Amino acid sequence: TGNENVLKEYLVYQLYRELTETGYRVQLARVTYVDRSGARPPVERYGFFIEDTDEMAVRIGGEECNDCFNPQPDELQSKEATLMWLFQFMIGNADWNMPMMRNLKLVSMPGDQRGILVPYDFDFSGLVNASYAKPNREEGLSSVQDRAYLGYETEDPILKWAINYVKFKEDRLLDRVERFELLRRKTRREIAGYLSGFFQFLDQLN
Repeated sequence: TGNENVLKEYLVYQLYRELTETGYRVQLARVTYVDRSGARPPVERYGFFIEDTDEMAVRIGGEECNDCFNPQPDELQSKEATLMWLFQFMIGNADWNMPMMRNLKLVSMPGDQRGILVPYDFDFSGLVNASYAKPNREEGLSSVQDRAYLGYETEDPILKWAINYVKFKEDRLLDRVERFELLRRKTRREIAGYLSGFFQFLDQLN
């Protein structure tokens, strides 16, 4: 349902914030829609507010770069970038790209030539699995829940660090899903199963 899609996307933001402070803060809200003509009764739906980009950038110690496109590896803080790419792979999100900075923001950090990538807009991810979402055919995906790693090639030590860090957070991530009781238990189990598939994949890399 639409309500569940919103709640699942809100949860994705919370999962990213479990991994790093350099993500958008979001606030869940119940929104009442009123038909001013009075023909229909008021309807309540969930929604969420997302942190203003400038405020987010200041909070993490930088400022938004408005005209930054196609950033190269040496222009990015490699650990944060690799963690973000791995997270997108974890949630099965292929609705973003680096050249056009689609569904990404770049925060420039003072005194450091390397910026921080901040993702947003996750409703086309496999974790949300919205009925209206379409798979990214250009990446060879046949289902929204298929996964594709869209990040840059990363140095082995940094990639290993990111993998080990996310694996370390596995229990915390799954616990956040389990405790998010606004979603039905069946839905939470489906999400946990989807994430567990990702962690099983990481285990096979060793």
